Amino acid sequence: MKRFIGGILFLVMLALAGCGGGLSSIPPLLSNLQYFQDQANPFQVDGNVDFSAPEVDLDSMSVTVVDSITGVVVSQFVIPLPQYGGFSVGTIPFYIDASLLPSGPYSFSVQVIDVNGFLSNPLYGSFTVTAVGVQFP
Repeated sequence: MKRFIGGILFLVMLALAGCGGGLSSIPPLLSNLQYFQDQANPFQVDGNVDFSAPEVDLDSMSVTVVDSITGVVVSQFVIPLPQYGGFSVGTIPFYIDASLLPSGPYSFSVQVIDVNGFLSNPLYGSFTVTAVGVQFP
């Protein structure tokens, strides 16, 4: 009897393992973060990041700016990415407006989110706001 029940459990587990069509399990991947001062606006950080999304299902990008001294999040925004749906690789531009930030050092992170809510790896950068614009380490 124990063998019979064990066999049934084995068959049930085997059947469940074969069921597909669930949520994607491959999160997007970010690489090659590049950022620099905007040519026209010295208080703007322009940047871009390369992505790989094997499931071709990017949804949005999150950018978070943190005061490096206090650790407080001073800005966080989400950029919808409908134009990247259907692409498995590419480059996404972004910018950070630092014109309202007090002088001092800041760090930032970027991540992309797919349609299933899976987050990519974060990439990090830093800049300093001065009286004349942003500067980089």
